[in-house]
Amino acid sequence: MQQALASIVALSVLICLPTFAQNTMPLFPCVGKPTAKGCPAAPNAPTFNPIVMKDDYYDVYVESVCINQPDSWWHKKLVHVEVTLKTGKVSQTTEVYAQRTGSQCHIGVANFPLLTSIPANNHRLTLSAHIYRSDDQDGMQQILGFMAGEQKNTVLNTYAAASVPYLTAVSDIGTQVYKAFATHSQDFLDFKPMDLVPEGPVPTRFDLKDEYFVLYAGNQSLGDSDVYLDDSANLHLVADGSVVAAGSTWIVFRIQKREHRSDYPQRPWYSDWENLVRQVETRNIDDATVKKRITADETLLDADADYTDGDKNYYTDKFVQSEAEMLKYLDNPNASATDYGKAIDAALVTPEVMGFSSQGKLITAAGVVDLSGSRAPVVGQISLFNQVTTAQLPKVIVPDKFVHALKEVNAKY
Repeated sequence: MQQALASIVALSVLICLPTFAQNTMPLFPCVGKPTAKGCPAAPNAPTFNPIVMKDDYYDVYVESVCINQPDSWWHKKLVHVEVTLKTGKVSQTTEVYAQRTGSQCHIGVANFPLLTSIPANNHRLTLSAHIYRSDDQDGMQQILGFMAGEQKNTVLNTYAAASVPYLTAVSDIGTQVYKAFATHSQDFLDFKPMDLVPEGPVPTRFDLKDEYFVLYAGNQSLGDSDVYLDDSANLHLVADGSVVAAGSTWIVFRIQKREHRSDYPQRPWYSDWENLVRQVETRNIDDATVKKRITADETLLDADADYTDGDKNYYTDKFVQSEAEMLKYLDNPNASATDYGKAIDAALVTPEVMGFSSQGKLITAAGVVDLSGSRAPVVGQISLFNQVTTAQLPKVIVPDKFVHALKEVNAKY
């Protein structure tokens, strides 16, 4: 499959008349052609339980979109796929814009993130999709080019309050420009909402789990056992291996389970804890203040709606353990500040680099940084991102590693 060329715009209203109606159904096909033994193992299949439990997180991606129509249908046209995700109190509609890739049925979308790190919290996931076709005008080409660059350089999709300003900034720009071309859109296909639900007492095909699934519309009556996906997320018929017939449309989605969130360095409860850890090294703080700060951090953590109870319990436990070890250090005049500093060093890791904001700021799991390690903005393009090395990024303290290292320090005295 060719590399994705797509972009995101949030549109408030599109008024179009329906021109296409065929049967639509959700499919959960094999990844790889079935054998006598059933579905083969999916590429990079999870080694853990694939069911998304209440304390897990998950990502939702568009893996591929195929509109199997003749060349005349595509002539001087652009396609945008509107996908709406609802989970808990969150509802987000994302516009995925792209052109046809070559002479095939695909548009230029691959592994496109809709929302990432969604806390399951026993909420069902409701997903719907709509496909529009727009005139291929010079103005539309310009916004496609602009928004494609924004999607590459911006953290848009993380399910977290910290991402909202970036999403809002790009959405506002895209909406303003696109309004001039909205009248040139026509309705093509509407996939009705489908629910994926947390694990119930009896497993069903609609359980929320780590998997690929397909929304299909076409003239053929297909069931799960009739189709499979190849390594490029193309939909094939089991009977003869051919790609699903002309006139059909399908969208392949990917749900990827996460057991933990990786953006804890952005959170106020972590930032205060990390500052506290560094203050204790200098002994310029007393026991009562340490206890008070840890309690405050636990309160902030408990109020963080983006985190599941599982992660909250995990970090709370590490905070309690770190408090005990920091108090041991403070209460022992023989404990070495040099050794305490080594415990911090042993717990440092480089946060994941996530991209650039629309303002040219480098985004990591630790926040917005520049290459000197401060939180100031960086002016640069994607080429700068490619030159970033791990040695140039600020490190963060991993709580469980710090607890382990400080226990070893305290055991020496």
